[in-house]
Amino acid sequence: MRKLAAGFDTEMEAARQFGTFGVDDISAWGGYWVLGYTPDGVKLSPRFSVEYQYGSGDSDPTDGKYQTFDQLFPTGHLYQGTADRVGWRNISDVRAGVAIKPHPKVNLKFDHFTFWLADRHDDLYAVNGSVAVAAPEGGATDKYVGQEVDAILSWKPVSHVTFGGGVGYFMPGQFLKETTPGDQHTFSYLFLNYIL
Repeated sequence: MRKLAAGFDTEMEAARQFGTFGVDDISAWGGYWVLGYTPDGVKLSPRFSVEYQYGSGDSDPTDGKYQTFDQLFPTGHLYQGTADRVGWRNISDVRAGVAIKPHPKVNLKFDHFTFWLADRHDDLYAVNGSVAVAAPEGGATDKYVGQEVDAILSWKPVSHVTFGGGVGYFMPGQFLKETTPGDQHTFSYLFLNYIL
């Protein structure tokens, strides 16, 4: 993260992929861009952020070009939310969030995600990179995958111990309603992190 003036900060990462995959030439890319703002001297120390994230998709699997971004090391929680419904391949999403500190040792974070297919002719991929929902023949009629709302609470009573939990609620968009039963999904969890 790079600090900017007046309480703003920014972060970005981009990757270009090339080479060969079988007989196809690889031409894929992905990246994310974050802009944050932390107002000075405000109660609860809020940090507001907006992020755009993209992983390219393949417009034609028969043209000799492999254009689907390979996320390599799945880390969906960092980019696509805690419900783990979407991977970083053939995806375009916007996240808006706010993090606050109700107590010096307590963090509370809220995020809202909106997801679209990057290319309507490619599949929707899961957080582990596998195909979650295959593209319909001829391509999807609608690229809108859905939305997710997350809340995460963490408490660090001492420097080497963190307790926490979270919930992610995923709401399907038109693409999932047309290609699956279109069910909503809730994922909740608790965690304990102990550093030796």
